[in-house]
Amino acid sequence: MSEEETDFRGGNYDSVAIPKTTVNKVATEVLGSAGVHLSSDAKELLVGFCSEFVQLISSHANQLCEKESKRVISPEHILQSLEELGFGDYCQEVKQVYEEFLEIEKRRSKTSWTRMTERTGLTEEELIRQQEELFAKARENPLADLDE
Repeated sequence: MSEEETDFRGGNYDSVAIPKTTVNKVATEVLGSAGVHLSSDAKELLVGFCSEFVQLISSHANQLCEKESKRVISPEHILQSLEELGFGDYCQEVKQVYEEFLEIEKRRSKTSWTRMTERTGLTEEELIRQQEELFAKARENPLADLDE
């Protein structure tokens, strides 16, 4: 696919494409276990398809978001878009992956605080109090570090 080629809206594929390495990695993981390989042309086609799919879903989700006078596309907008565009079969799996993502993020956030409290020996409340004190000092004399 050349750089001059455009998607169905007239936009340049390269300006909105999903990273080729990501698509290739997923394709290799899925197809590699079956002993199937993709040609370069097939990989390019797959990248283009994935980009179009994401654009289609996100564009529809954006329209739903605008209808509700919201400024942020939510997971519900994505799920509703999948349903309305005929991809409802994916919704259950998308919900499951999203819930797994939230759990990982929750653990990651807790882990970060846990590491900090273990390293310093302070509680989360004490760390927050210290941080607030540092912010207050910085507001009082924002150029203090520059003088030294």
